[in-house]
Amino acid sequence: MFGFFKKGAERLLKDLEKGNFFQVFECFKELKPEEKEKFFQLLPGEEIKTVFKSFELFLKGDVAKARNYVEPLVHSKSSRTRILAKIALAKIFESQKLYSSARKMLESAINDVQTESERKAIEKSLSKLEEPEKKKSLFSKGLEKTRRFLSLFELKGKPVDDELFEEIEEKLILADVGVKTSTELVEKLKEIAKKRGIKTSDELMECLKEEIVETLKNCEGCLNLSSNPSVILVVGVNGTGKTTTVGKLALLLRKEGRKVLTVPADTFRAGAIEQLITVSERAGVRSFKSKESADPASVVFDAIQSAKSKGEDTIIVDTAGRLHNKEHLMRELQKIKRVISRELPGEPSEILLVLDANTGQNALAQAKTFLEMTNITGIVLTKLDGTAKGGIVIGICKSLGIPIKFVGVGEKLEDLEPFNSKEFVNALLSEEENR
Repeated sequence: MFGFFKKGAERLLKDLEKGNFFQVFECFKELKPEEKEKFFQLLPGEEIKTVFKSFELFLKGDVAKARNYVEPLVHSKSSRTRILAKIALAKIFESQKLYSSARKMLESAINDVQTESERKAIEKSLSKLEEPEKKKSLFSKGLEKTRRFLSLFELKGKPVDDELFEEIEEKLILADVGVKTSTELVEKLKEIAKKRGIKTSDELMECLKEEIVETLKNCEGCLNLSSNPSVILVVGVNGTGKTTTVGKLALLLRKEGRKVLTVPADTFRAGAIEQLITVSERAGVRSFKSKESADPASVVFDAIQSAKSKGEDTIIVDTAGRLHNKEHLMRELQKIKRVISRELPGEPSEILLVLDANTGQNALAQAKTFLEMTNITGIVLTKLDGTAKGGIVIGICKSLGIPIKFVGVGEKLEDLEPFNSKEFVNALLSEEENR
């Protein structure tokens, strides 16, 4: 057993000597305690040991101490130590959402590199740092209509009185937050204003942000895909953008290094199979071929065997959405689930409900109907960019308490974003676009 740890530590050391710095940091995270101990013993020099010890502190959540230890080492006389320290510090900055500082640190590390492979690795990491800023702009773009519709900037500078609270409540209701949720938010604002002695609307808007974030943070959630293969069952009414969402999700997971297979279980809708094949090709993943009018559960069974034989680790099933025939749809979904759980015990890992933000409060009614049919592990809210009623996100969270895992903020396959409450609220209540 110990020999295995020694071999693992030595292999990591060789990567370090070759200049595969990013790979070393990634592999270091996976090391068991015995392996880490051996790795520290093999490391050359106290400075490099300090870099990795600070990185271990960072992984344990002690960010402040990790930063204090590693920061002085970016000025080391050793170029290797400087590079390692700058990469570690960039990762710490990124965790704190200090993206500009992280970028500057990596740009500085490029000046110290001695090989082309090192340069390319750092440049690749730099390109990934642009994604959080892109995400912010996508949220902003997706909520532009709702933000303009809310027009909370019109309340700027107003005194805090009953008239202001009425205006806020009216705007929230019109943005489809829902009457009950809007009333509760405003009542909470009144309590806060009285308790803190708030006199201006500017201060009150900050409190509104805090309260909405507090409401929404309980509805954040990431995908649970720990099995191999993992199955994601995608349900929802026809016309919500369900099939396109399958393609978007497939692209997102493929970029994370997963081998994805999409499955057309909506076999009776004209053109459904061809539509899924098209979006899957655009996403760069395989779509299981089935025939129109084939039994959906049989298609899923064959797809699972195909995925196993080809080593695909993620299966996304696109289901029917004929809600007008509720009983038939319920039986169909239950049959598909039985087949999945029989062939892959513990699956499906996720059952995602796709809702169209344009339908407002009707989306809530659809969600309740699907909850009667099956358990739902998460919601994907689509077409957020095409509606002025993005407040439905708050209403769904408050009413259902189901994690909102993704939001669709555009027509491109790349326009699917993991839901983040703080970024969502900042984009929703920002004055930037209204000036």
